[in-house]
Amino acid sequence: TLTQGGTLSASRMTNCKLLRGTDVVATAEGFGDRERITFVLETPFVVPKGQVKNWYVRCDLDGGRATDNLQIYLDETSDIVTVDQQYGTGANITNTFALANLPVVPVTLKGGKVTITDNGPAAKQVASNITGIELLNFSITTDRDLTVKDTTIHVRISNDGTDGGLPNI
Repeated sequence: TLTQGGTLSASRMTNCKLLRGTDVVATAEGFGDRERITFVLETPFVVPKGQVKNWYVRCDLDGGRATDNLQIYLDETSDIVTVDQQYGTGANITNTFALANLPVVPVTLKGGKVTITDNGPAAKQVASNITGIELLNFSITTDRDLTVKDTTIHVRISNDGTDGGLPNI
């Protein structure tokens, strides 16, 4: 079990994976309400005496601010289960991965490339009392997944000055 103590809300981190090198060894949907995540290994790993094994946590981030930071750490030694290979009992854990020992890790949130394209129709005169006319056709293209939560479209109606004014709209 790992804890997220940074300013980025843990609810914004989903689809989390525990990796050993490039191999995914455990997954979790996301962090719980106490900003904790538990990974359960399907196959236990052996760490030979004197060796170091590096693990990585990767999650999808949904939102946040450029000033947010992450601090994922092992809060208590009881949050990890280890078994001594020789005696078959719980192994002693030295936790240098606690919050007090961690630097603040900056998270740089970078927006992706978003292209909005005007697909027509071209400007034209429209007769009075017409319905179902296409006023705007556009597309949005991105280089990553994008959720449009709100959009505003402004329609500008102008008069070329020949009809003496705009009709009631």
